[in-house]
Amino acid sequence: MLKYLNTVARCLTVWLFVCLVNANAQSPETSPQALAGGQSWTLTEVENAISETNIKLQDAQRSVAAKPAQQARVGLEHLKQRVEKYIRLKAALGDLATVLKKKEALSGQLEKVREASKSPVRQSITREPPYNLSFFDVFLQEAAQIEQTLENLDTAIPLAQKALEESRQRLVKVSQTLQDLTGQTEADQDGAASLIGKTDLLRIDQRMLQVQLAYQRSLLENLKTEQSIADLSDQTYRKRLDWVKANLSFDQVDLDQQLAALDKRIDQLNQALERLNAEKNKMERLYDPQQLMGDVNNSSDTATVAQESIQTQALWHQTRQIAIDQT
Repeated sequence: MLKYLNTVARCLTVWLFVCLVNANAQSPETSPQALAGGQSWTLTEVENAISETNIKLQDAQRSVAAKPAQQARVGLEHLKQRVEKYIRLKAALGDLATVLKKKEALSGQLEKVREASKSPVRQSITREPPYNLSFFDVFLQEAAQIEQTLENLDTAIPLAQKALEESRQRLVKVSQTLQDLTGQTEADQDGAASLIGKTDLLRIDQRMLQVQLAYQRSLLENLKTEQSIADLSDQTYRKRLDWVKANLSFDQVDLDQQLAALDKRIDQLNQALERLNAEKNKMERLYDPQQLMGDVNNSSDTATVAQESIQTQALWHQTRQIAIDQT
């Protein structure tokens, strides 16, 4: 009879393990390398996955709030970890949904920029020549912004590629560990119960890494699309700059307006300089380093306050001086 009961217990354990694993199984692929190849997601699929994850999260939260007798089946700590992991998985899916929405928007933006680049330069400039220097400056500023965007993307893309590869490596590692653990469980049914919780949590980790990998891939694709948009915009603005430059004309009214604007700005800076110098002088009159240092030497709380006051006053003095120098 005892032997029979032990056999039944082992069967029930394996059955529970299979049910728990199937609840989190995502793909028929078992090769860690195949999993690391990544999954292509649509926005609808991500939204459905968020709904499914939310249901699992609610189930996990109910399990944590269940009676101790029910919690004892898998352990309260395990249940709490499930809740935490599902929360992170839901957040990762939300990030993926955001980057996929941006991907759609960038695709439309790229198409518009392509169409605009095909238009004759003259048609893209609504103002009739000749052009003054102020008009030319506007194009210079916009072209400079595009160049800055390209520089930022040149930095961001390699970082995104590195993050993608790191996500892929983490997924391979977790998938391999999960595969090994599953093999151990199948080979040792007597000890399967002790591996159920670990395998279950690891499957959630695997799912989250799949989502993160898809996120990193989509993020990289978005950056490359932004780069294409910036490249086309840069080419278009260079053509516009050449056209405007070729049709520049001296404009006395425009020159007078620019000089007046510069005079106004100089007056504003002079006023700011006077205010900063007045604040600095006032601070120097109120700031008595010798008195404060005397307080620091005391063996009371006053010493701490005085020390903090010295540091604060020094920082404010430095800030004012920097502002004066810049002005």
